[in-house]
Amino acid sequence: MERIGLDVSILEEARWTGVERAAVGLVRALGEVSGGLEVLLYSRKPVLWPFPLGSNLIERPVGGPGAVALWREIALPGALVRDEVRVLHSPVAAIPLLTRIPRIATVHEMPWLRHPGIEGRRRELIYRTRIRIAARVAMRLFVPSETVARDLLSLAPAAAGKVDVLSFGVEEIFKPLPDDPWRIRMRRRLALPDDPVVLFVGKARRRKNLPVLIEAVRMLRDHMRPAPALVLAGVDAAEVPASPGVVPLGYVPDRDLVHLYNLARVLAYPSISEGFGFPPLEAMACGTPVVAGRAGALPEVSGSAALLVDPASPSDLAAALRSAIEDQGLRRDLSDRGHSLVRAYRWPGVAERALGLFGVVAA
Repeated sequence: MERIGLDVSILEEARWTGVERAAVGLVRALGEVSGGLEVLLYSRKPVLWPFPLGSNLIERPVGGPGAVALWREIALPGALVRDEVRVLHSPVAAIPLLTRIPRIATVHEMPWLRHPGIEGRRRELIYRTRIRIAARVAMRLFVPSETVARDLLSLAPAAAGKVDVLSFGVEEIFKPLPDDPWRIRMRRRLALPDDPVVLFVGKARRRKNLPVLIEAVRMLRDHMRPAPALVLAGVDAAEVPASPGVVPLGYVPDRDLVHLYNLARVLAYPSISEGFGFPPLEAMACGTPVVAGRAGALPEVSGSAALLVDPASPSDLAAALRSAIEDQGLRRDLSDRGHSLVRAYRWPGVAERALGLFGVVAA
């Protein structure tokens, strides 16, 4: 049986967001759709998997230097040779250079192409360099959207002929739930107000555009009764200014997040740049209307199933949020469109396509 290696070192820390969510979703799906391959999961230390690993998934905690960049170059290449791995897939752009084993890198997004400095100049330089190296060295480069594919070719022409668009999937935990006592308990446990909830899910990064969102909700609170509350899942209180009706929750695990999606009246996702965007699709899977920024890959991924707005305009965002909260016909239409859309984003299909590409590289 042929062996494929996955570098899962990014999953060693327990709090997973978009990039980690993509990696863990692929691992779970590969365990359910084996394709006659053994998949070896390489890390520095054991990963705490939230599900039983499939029989074709084999953990390989290798140990080695503390810095993951050194580990990739010093410890990982030798393990790949000993295990007779045919292909190494990395869920990020960082790949080991000191090996001849064919490698596949993943490029999630490049927000700094259109917004220089948005992630910090040093971080931008590191990622520009890393992606350009991967474009030269890797056999294939996976990207989650056509938007990222175009950006990648713009930044690194050496990637031409190597790029595969491999969209991500939505976990099955995200689905409509009955209006049961869970929601009441959730509001009480998280100290959420009884007002309509505008939900944001993500980190407090500049490209997430939280100042515009907070201003839009302030405008709504001046004119709507009951006044909506803005609940920020993934954002700590220290990361946003204290404002009436703004409730930062910090990190929220999936078992609670699905209930937040279900109790929310609308998901607000006014990013100015996204390579994919899990929260809009997760909200749609739960039947929750979505208002998103007309930027990055969000129009490509969300299509007509979300209300798209100019992310630079608080008034446009406020108007769209109000419509999504109050217009019952619009709410039903967005919910129906969202349910139809998310059927195209399922992990088994992603895994099947990934296995086919692994086979091409291994041949």
